[in-house]
Amino acid sequence: MNKLYQTMLMLGLCASFVGCGGGGGGGNVAQTTPPATTTPPPAGQCSVADENQSVLTYLQDEYYWYKDIPAGLNPASYATPQDLLNAAKAPQDRFSFIITVEQYNSIFTQANFVGMGFSQQVAADEKTLEVRYVYDNGAAFDAGMTRGDKIIAIDGTDTEVLIAQVKAGTTSWSDIFGGNEAGVSVNITFNKPSGDSITSDFVKNTVDTNTVMATKVLAGLNNRQVGYMVFDQFIGRSANDLNEAFEQLSTANVDELVLDLRYNGGGFVSIANQLSTQIGGSNVDNQVFTALIHNDKHTNRNTSSLFSLGAGIQQLNLDRVVVLTTGGTCSASEMVINALSPFIDVVTVGETTCGKPVGMNTQQICDDMVFAINFETVNGVGQGGYFNGIAAECFAQDNIVADWGSIEDPLLREGLFYINNNQCFSVARPASEATQKIPQQNKQRQIDYSKGPRAANNVY
Repeated sequence: MNKLYQTMLMLGLCASFVGCGGGGGGGNVAQTTPPATTTPPPAGQCSVADENQSVLTYLQDEYYWYKDIPAGLNPASYATPQDLLNAAKAPQDRFSFIITVEQYNSIFTQANFVGMGFSQQVAADEKTLEVRYVYDNGAAFDAGMTRGDKIIAIDGTDTEVLIAQVKAGTTSWSDIFGGNEAGVSVNITFNKPSGDSITSDFVKNTVDTNTVMATKVLAGLNNRQVGYMVFDQFIGRSANDLNEAFEQLSTANVDELVLDLRYNGGGFVSIANQLSTQIGGSNVDNQVFTALIHNDKHTNRNTSSLFSLGAGIQQLNLDRVVVLTTGGTCSASEMVINALSPFIDVVTVGETTCGKPVGMNTQQICDDMVFAINFETVNGVGQGGYFNGIAAECFAQDNIVADWGSIEDPLLREGLFYINNNQCFSVARPASEATQKIPQQNKQRQIDYSKGPRAANNVY
């Protein structure tokens, strides 16, 4: 069987699509033995019925919650493998999904896509689109667009009108922003926080998805240097992106680090280990980074991994890290928080995380890649199970008000206050409130990928 295989921790497809991708996989330290339980026809020769049967057979053996698969599922009665997966998933599974091999290669192997290179969300007043982030190349970057800008018109139509149309279901953002083909042009007007207005033709082309959105050195009290890094995806190219960021932080001799994972939905376990080890350094030497626990049919695959630099170079040897979180902070991002917590002081600032202490071993079946939950994760002292999310110690709400690194940003401002004062400025939400139920924004992250992962996550 033609098979692609990788150990991953991700939300749906992660947070900047949302937050996965990859350049060659990077060699997982936590990779388990590839399953060999299905033998579908060769890729390109599968009927829907053939593939559905293979997916169900795979789930009945490999799926972490295989005991919760409803009895009597008839593969032939489902129009697509995704429909079958939706019917087979356990009630607690918000994460398993299927994409095509082509989509997988675009996101995880090539780490690029054809588009304009930005992510947006509808503003609270439903009048404008807020720019969440911009990749380092592409039409958006070339036009001077940055996080915090507000899109007010697209091809001459006010966004307030377009938002109403999308909400009514008469159009979609994929239609409004045009096809994913090089050369497609969209005229966009956006306002800067300064009040300046820019109108430009955004011509779609290949956009490389840099995974470090910003690296800055900020001044703290008592002449302390505070590093700030926005990390968006645990993908293959992240190994080099992180090395460039840590080189800058190490050269500046930072004393503290604010790690911004607010939109990072996960990705490769090996990259999570690299990041954690580059932060903790000597504090995590010879310590267990994570243990993977499979279903009772595959306990022979249960394994633990030590902290390891992998492809990493520089280490900061920090005793404390402040992590900025939201409901979009998921999976491998949560693994970093959980893995480091027994060994250094990890302070979470922002909102309760997504709640995904589980992961997938990707499996190719026919022309699709199946991402079904295969294992649960725990840290070096056996802690895990945060299905309701990891609560923020200091509460701050994510409001898009300026570009990365601005003191006007509520999460960064709260994180810097903690570093300078060793306490929260704002009152943290009570733990009982944070863990009573899955936050509403996390429920909304059950994403429909039928039009492609980037469109589903408002990346264009």
